[in-house]
Amino acid sequence: MKIKQTQWVKLDKAARIFPCISSKRDPNVFRFACELMDPVEPNFLQRAVDQTLEEFPLWGSVLKRGLFWYFLESSSLKPKVQPETKAPCAPIYDRDVRKLLFEVTYYHNRINLEVYHVLTDGTGALQFFRSLVTCYLYLRYQDIEEIPNLGYDASQFEQAADSFQKYYGKQCSQKPPKAPKAYQLRGGKNPDNRFSVIEGTVPLDQMLFCCKEKKVSLTVMLASILMNAIGMEMSHKDKKRPVVLSVPINLRHYFPSESARNFFSLMNVRYNFSSKNGNVEEILGSLKEQFKKGLSEDEMIYRVNQFMTILQNPITRITILPVKNFFMRLGYQVASKNETADISNLGPIDLPEKAASHVKMFDVFASKDGLQLCLCSFKNVLTMTFTSSLRNTNIQKNFFRTLALMGLPVTIAAVPFSQEEL
Repeated sequence: MKIKQTQWVKLDKAARIFPCISSKRDPNVFRFACELMDPVEPNFLQRAVDQTLEEFPLWGSVLKRGLFWYFLESSSLKPKVQPETKAPCAPIYDRDVRKLLFEVTYYHNRINLEVYHVLTDGTGALQFFRSLVTCYLYLRYQDIEEIPNLGYDASQFEQAADSFQKYYGKQCSQKPPKAPKAYQLRGGKNPDNRFSVIEGTVPLDQMLFCCKEKKVSLTVMLASILMNAIGMEMSHKDKKRPVVLSVPINLRHYFPSESARNFFSLMNVRYNFSSKNGNVEEILGSLKEQFKKGLSEDEMIYRVNQFMTILQNPITRITILPVKNFFMRLGYQVASKNETADISNLGPIDLPEKAASHVKMFDVFASKDGLQLCLCSFKNVLTMTFTSSLRNTNIQKNFFRTLALMGLPVTIAAVPFSQEEL
């Protein structure tokens, strides 16, 4: 299959939920940002976007509504690079406007890529962004002789594959018992559907040394610190419910796939402060065991099959789209009661050596009606970015204060969302 010859493509199985639940409060948009050594040259950036789009033709699609499902339709629209003027992760999809599902903007030394989650997940978007940044730097500087191979040479067919469909049907473990409802963050919301963005950085090698001392992964360490930060803000009554973190899992690590579309699952990890001491050490031990069990092959197979079984239900398939939208929104609202916050680790980002010399750091974050922490690293810089719809930022302060008490040099920056805050 060649995408250029394809008029429409079904949404992958994970993408089907996003048009139903997207709102002004949470438009399901995420951003990758790359801070360069020098100011961005818009003309070179536009050329880089045009060239990168040729490698990822599915990104030239628009979202359409059918009788039973949404779908992607190929288009002749071309992305236009613009200076950054909107708030981060503003809505991209508008059912009344035929437009692409991603935007590329720039601000001084920074290149931004914002993507509607229907198009791809964080791993797929990162492949596009790495190609875009590398292509831009190749065009911008003479010391890079040719665009190097970034290790992602998937065909158009492989990029467009729905890997959920491919791996559905394997045997899975038994359904786990129903979990109690999670503690929910409460408080006043930011005005105008805006969310705060607080970014912290620490040296990666020092953070990994702390993880090695405790014999845990980076994700387990920071998830534990986040849980502890939330626990600090809970009353005695609040602690009757567990704190639950939702963790996206890149299924490409478990099932061979070169798909540039959504291919992820969610794992919940929990801690009950009412029955335990609630210090970071104890939380670390609990989460280490939960991650070990939750990341097993059997659990991954179960999650894929559980997810697919719902979508493959004959009644679901023949139900018209407006009815599907209603019940999918309802199901999402019920499921959201089972989590307190999100933490997502995109892992290390690498570029060819000559391109990397022109880059300071990368950042990633997503829109969220609630609280989310996104992680990524580049060279020796670990970036940790909180997004939150809540005015109260005590949890973020507790999190970064804990890192500082561990002896880590923490640098913090906040994105203002009104002219008065500048």
